Amino acid sequence: MTQWRIPCLGDTRHLEDRLLDQIVLDTIMAYHGWEPRFCMRHVVAGYPDTVELDAYILAETPRGAARTVEVELKEHDFAKAVTQAIARLEYANTVYVVMSRLTLTPMNMEYLRRAIANGVGIVLYEPENCKVPRLILPARPHSCGEECAKVATIVKQRMETYLFQKKLF
Repeated sequence: MTQWRIPCLGDTRHLEDRLLDQIVLDTIMAYHGWEPRFCMRHVVAGYPDTVELDAYILAETPRGAARTVEVELKEHDFAKAVTQAIARLEYANTVYVVMSRLTLTPMNMEYLRRAIANGVGIVLYEPENCKVPRLILPARPHSCGEECAKVATIVKQRMETYLFQKKLF
């Protein structure tokens, strides 16, 4: 796994966490022309129905505008990954599914159609066998509302606290 060039908080105890590393982040950011600032794993969002966002990235456009990216990590269950990604569209400007493999069955083709219709991006990456992630479908950025702003603020505050504490020690 490559070394992170930005702060990335959160544990990586789940098997699927290996799917998001600096190489995947660079692939997504390069496509959009954004600069990543922070990354946080396993962010809990929403009230009263809470959801867990596998990874949440705060980024910046070349003009200085803030952007948020939610990344849904799944080993192989494409239908579940797309369903969860669509449900999390309200929490970020851009949503991606990162998977290790994808077989295009008739059912998966239907979920691919849903991903396209909702602007969800798809990246295939298997760190053990493949050095370069494949951006299969770029995500379509959209404006996000109040929930997105709340989550972004929480992540930013946690990262600032982390960076402040790191300077103290």
